[in-house]
Amino acid sequence: MMSSITNKITSKHLCKNAIVYIRQSTLRQVLEHKESTDRQYNLAIRARDLGWADENIVIIDEDQGMSGASSGKRSGFKHLTVEVALGNVGAVFGLEVSRLARACSDWYRLLELCTFTATLIIDDDGIYDPNDFNDRLVLGLKGTMSEAELHFLKSRMYGGKLNRARKGEYCFCLPVGLAYDSEKSIILEPDQQVQDSFKLLFEKFRQIKSARGVVRYFRQHKLLFPGREKNGVMNSPIKWDHLSHGRVSNILKNPLYAGTYAFGRRVSIRDIEGNYKTKGEPIEGWKVLIKDHHPGYIAWDEYLNNLEQLKMNNSKQGNTEHPGLVREGTALLQGIVYCGVCGRRMSVSYANWQQRKVVYYCCEYERSKLCGKSCQFMKGNEIDRAVGDLFLQAVEANKLNIAIRAIEKLNHEKKTLFKQLERKLERAKYNAERSKRQYDTCEPENRLVARILETEWNQNLGIVETIKAEIEELKANKAFQLTDKQKEQIEHLTLDLPRIWYNQKTNFSDRKRLLRILVSDVTLQRNGLTVKVAVRWKTGTISDLHVTLPEKEFDRVRTPSKVIDMIRKLAPDHTDTQIAETLNQMGLLSGTGKKFTKKMIKWLRNDREIPSRCPESPNRIILKRGDGLYSTRGLAQLLGITIHQVHYLREKGIIAGHHAYEGGGYWYNISNEKVKELKRDCNRQNKEVRTL
Repeated sequence: MMSSITNKITSKHLCKNAIVYIRQSTLRQVLEHKESTDRQYNLAIRARDLGWADENIVIIDEDQGMSGASSGKRSGFKHLTVEVALGNVGAVFGLEVSRLARACSDWYRLLELCTFTATLIIDDDGIYDPNDFNDRLVLGLKGTMSEAELHFLKSRMYGGKLNRARKGEYCFCLPVGLAYDSEKSIILEPDQQVQDSFKLLFEKFRQIKSARGVVRYFRQHKLLFPGREKNGVMNSPIKWDHLSHGRVSNILKNPLYAGTYAFGRRVSIRDIEGNYKTKGEPIEGWKVLIKDHHPGYIAWDEYLNNLEQLKMNNSKQGNTEHPGLVREGTALLQGIVYCGVCGRRMSVSYANWQQRKVVYYCCEYERSKLCGKSCQFMKGNEIDRAVGDLFLQAVEANKLNIAIRAIEKLNHEKKTLFKQLERKLERAKYNAERSKRQYDTCEPENRLVARILETEWNQNLGIVETIKAEIEELKANKAFQLTDKQKEQIEHLTLDLPRIWYNQKTNFSDRKRLLRILVSDVTLQRNGLTVKVAVRWKTGTISDLHVTLPEKEFDRVRTPSKVIDMIRKLAPDHTDTQIAETLNQMGLLSGTGKKFTKKMIKWLRNDREIPSRCPESPNRIILKRGDGLYSTRGLAQLLGITIHQVHYLREKGIIAGHHAYEGGGYWYNISNEKVKELKRDCNRQNKEVRTL
């Protein structure tokens, strides 16, 4: 039997390399299951016994601590397949098939390569030739069993986890702010400063309703937030660092902070390369959901409201379900205005981006996405003013108490901030005291250690003094307390909501938040200079408005149509100078409020393509003007003489000609009798010349 097995090994195999592939699934197995690792390394001795030279034996152990479920991250397995494909390998040694691959896709790919290159596969059970049908059948069965074994292992482990999770007993790494007690029950972090930091975060999001706004608040007040020195390690020490937007978002989305035990919030998906990636599941897809399982910082309803608020803050283009977060711009309808033509959300632009005084609402989806034309584009200041007036009419001013609540809110924030600084000072004092104790216990002869401890002690003392200064500065700003008389005055003041609404000191974002309390959305549909505004209230009712947009600046200085009609009427028998004089006598002015001149009339005629039969100077085309005046050429044709003869008659005083302007051509006003007389004289002179 032994000889039949060894007969599969030929000189062609022995002249190539023998690759010994070594792998353990986890680093823990590498450290604890040393016997299995030694057995895999001993495969090199077996290769030597089967006839391979030491220089032809290659050990690949790059994939130690890597799972065999996928080859995506196993560089050693990729190296093995490349060498086999190049025909450099005579045999592949593995303790068992599961060491080489746990996935049939990887295993059968290796088998195909070994078949093409006549490479043997040798494990602890025997020697196999993939070109032999029986051996290939056994190898395929082993690969299938290896994948099935992994499936069974995962199913048992996941089933045990899920069973314990359904009872709320499965322990996993808790995020900062939560901890396990001695009985493995979840409790709030015993550190009071950590608790206060999380409470402040949720309180600020409840007020600001923006993750970035919470980060901005912590940065403005120089507040640090707790975290782990090593992510994913439960007992890792707490470190204090600046808060980030991603951190706030993750905290708001974590149900553990709402006292809810959840399991199966993320699922693993295998991509085409064999790598596993996690994907978040919606709440209805969670495997386990146990409410009120442990103490939390917020209630479950507030957790759901926070998730909804994060969705509402998403204002990406094309997202018509959520209005987005209130911004600082002057556009009152930002995020809640929709196009009456296509139904999409309209974007906001400003004529002056820095001042943002002139607002425009535009629907640019067709143009930006489909290279078409914009649906609508309109100025929004008049629309905002009309919607604001409608909102003020709908609000009962006697129920508002804005100023008093604002002052109470400021006082509450000051108390919260003062509490945070006190916790911060307490921790700083503890660190300073600990540094002092370490310095006192240090031997005086060990100067290097003593110097470092002294420096650390001084730094902690400096931090204590800085925090004390911040507390004193906060104490100096005394809280503003209202008397009964002041409250009464403010109540009377809140009755005049329009004056507060239109006050320049009122924040634009506050106006938008007030408007969104009652208004769901606004739809605009433009027809010329008139815009139909449909305001949909939270109650479902719709109010229609018609707003007239102002004319464009160009239209305001445009010459009135009455003047153009008059120029068109006078042009056939009046010169530009005469038209200007006539318009000025009638009291008509230009679009800019100026009197008319000859140049202005000429420009208006050319712009509107109005022909003139009475030009200021004669030309070759016009022989007779609309008012009866002849040009020199026109008179010459009328009398049947030359142009020079016309000039001769004028110089002799026989006919009268005048300039329209200095240096211009001559125009002649001549009666019919004079024309007959001149024709008679000219004919007589022509006969006398022919007789001579």
